[in-house]
Amino acid sequence: MFWRNMLLFNSHVDVTVTFLLLLFLSLFGIGSSSAAPFYIDTYCPKNASYNSNVTFETNLKVLLATLVSNVSMSGFYYTFMGLGTTSVANGQFLCRGDASAATCQDCIATAAKEITRLCPNKTESIIWYDECTLYFTNHYFSRTGIEPRAMLSDDRNISASDLDSFNRTLFSLLNDLAEEAANSQSAKKFATGQSRFDGSSPQRTVYALAECAPTETSTQCEECLKNAISTLPSCCGGKQGARALLAHCDVRYELFLFYNTSGTSDPYKSKQLSWSERYKIIEGITQGISYLHEHSRLKVIHRDLKPSNVLLDSNMNPKISDFGMARIVAIDQYQGRTNRIVGTYGYMSPEYAMHGQFSEKSDVFSFGVIVLEIISAKRNSRSAFPDHDDLLSYAWEQWMDEAPLNIFDQSIKAEFCDHSEVVKCIQIGLLCVQEKPDDRPKMAQVISYLNSSITELPLPKKPINSRQSGIVQKIAVGESSSGSTPSINEMSVY
Repeated sequence: MFWRNMLLFNSHVDVTVTFLLLLFLSLFGIGSSSAAPFYIDTYCPKNASYNSNVTFETNLKVLLATLVSNVSMSGFYYTFMGLGTTSVANGQFLCRGDASAATCQDCIATAAKEITRLCPNKTESIIWYDECTLYFTNHYFSRTGIEPRAMLSDDRNISASDLDSFNRTLFSLLNDLAEEAANSQSAKKFATGQSRFDGSSPQRTVYALAECAPTETSTQCEECLKNAISTLPSCCGGKQGARALLAHCDVRYELFLFYNTSGTSDPYKSKQLSWSERYKIIEGITQGISYLHEHSRLKVIHRDLKPSNVLLDSNMNPKISDFGMARIVAIDQYQGRTNRIVGTYGYMSPEYAMHGQFSEKSDVFSFGVIVLEIISAKRNSRSAFPDHDDLLSYAWEQWMDEAPLNIFDQSIKAEFCDHSEVVKCIQIGLLCVQEKPDDRPKMAQVISYLNSSITELPLPKKPINSRQSGIVQKIAVGESSSGSTPSINEMSVY
């Protein structure tokens, strides 16, 4: 449905049929096999309806499509469409902090579809799932108020003999988590924890989480969470599990472990992957992009390839995701051109960033950046290389100094990997980020390179001046009308 909406609202899309891309997605296995989101409740106010506000309805449709297309590892996005007091549509989604990117994507796509079905002709609504919350409004929702809200509780009660000990333990834990989430130094204001309580029955454990939208200040977040906690006694006192969900925050507790306990940020995990796992990921991404470019009736140019748009399953098999910026072109069409530069800083090819020219070779450039990031476990940013412009310039310098392994992630012990295989992948990465599109290989050639020895590969040429490219890309992204913003480049495990 999202791609259909994009066809309706984006005049730059090159084809009028939608089933082709859906076919690509199903054949290639792109997407998630996760269970359907668990629906909790909706807020559909009776006094917030519209009958003939065509402008607001149009803004709302574009808003929901934009929310769906901006799911990333941050698990949060806020934007608005339109101007004025009655026609503007503000919207936001927040995925649970321990949800995978695939789970988040599924939940937001479902929420965007269901919210207008369950709450038709409304100027504001909220839909809550176990995995995410999504809302829209032509006004605003209080950042700390307890209305509107959704409450859900377990039917089972804590035994009377255990209730005092349970309540003391529970509310102490929830208040601690509220402070922890509010003062989180990460991109997410999310905290989980557990605590044991005593009683006449054997000692038991209560598990809880607290979460705020990342845009809340520490004070707003803590106030919102503590207000949510304050609603639990009247609604769910003595219950074995309950949750309070507001517009900007939520809390939950259970007597069973209901959240992901890994406690490790994604793919930080990327730095712990073995070389064989990384090589497998590179091979899988290569096959995925090659399918989109070469093995379909119409060629798909992704235009926003980056690690956060690569989903990894439990077996480290990669899937290409997020086709919100993709373009479909005829199989014999070499390139296209657009006046709307969309994408992510650090991954856009120079010809696309500067002239709006996109082709399969612009995807190849993005792929080359991803390969070098996988090898080095570092971002393509100047901050990661104080003495260089970015990862590309550093990799090129090491290549010219005949020391390419200097860019290899030092957390992997050298004796546990095939050095020639690493060097080959570095060479492939550099071949893909060459300045001129014609110098870059096609993905079919990359597949061949992965099966060849180093001596059979062509020698790369110097990438574009990284400082110049970086300035141009930053300007292009900043002036884009797509609403795209630079995103965290991390692969997502689902």
